[in-house]
Amino acid sequence: MIRPIVAAAVLLAGCVVTPLSNRIDVGEEAFVVVVGEGADGNTDLFAAPAEGGVFRQLTYTRVAEDLPRLGPTGTKLAFVRRSAAAEAATTTAIVMDLKTGLETEGVIPTPPAGLVRLGWSAGGDTVVATGADGVWIAAAAKPLVWTAVATDDRARWESLVRERVGDPEFGTVTACLSGVGLCVMSDGGEETRLADGATDGCRWGPSAVGYLLDGVIQVRPLGAGRLRQPTWTSMPTNLRKPTHHPGSAPR
Repeated sequence: MIRPIVAAAVLLAGCVVTPLSNRIDVGEEAFVVVVGEGADGNTDLFAAPAEGGVFRQLTYTRVAEDLPRLGPTGTKLAFVRRSAAAEAATTTAIVMDLKTGLETEGVIPTPPAGLVRLGWSAGGDTVVATGADGVWIAAAAKPLVWTAVATDDRARWESLVRERVGDPEFGTVTACLSGVGLCVMSDGGEETRLADGATDGCRWGPSAVGYLLDGVIQVRPLGAGRLRQPTWTSMPTNLRKPTHHPGSAPR
């Protein structure tokens, strides 16, 4: 089923207006999407320019959104939507077109608590979901039809949900082996600590890593350079689970 963002996308004389219209040029401009709570206390998704600016509310629902993951072009966003009635049996995955506000959805056959991460194929034509009970894939089309991945093929698909860093890619953002903070684990097994107490690490373009520390996003370069802490206004409370897209001309 395809439907517009609740109370957000309006079609006027052939012109689509979404919460990001004239605020973020998705696909061209670097931006970040996070989970948080707005003024109404509901758990929704919010977006802002990556290096600072104003956070804009992206979804407006009474059920909780979670696990956002931007696609490779930056124009589509995968996430899940959870409600109390569905917690025992289902998780609804959504692919949102950020240029039109339209949503495509499909139920993943795993309890919400068991779902860990979402990811995309390099070409943006397939969405991947990993959980405690398996791995599922769906063509990013309408509707989302999820298929369980065979055990001997899981490693290939699971690699697509990891936060890979570098250009060319050389490692993955992951919990440190010590269990404290975040590290970058190189493909050769070398561990580089990012920060004690950091959580929710994500690729921040080709040459940096973003993560949460003390409730704010910090951006650390993979090589030489200074630690950055972008400044935003209208930030949601309990900000978490950032996903970043560098735009068409990453810096």
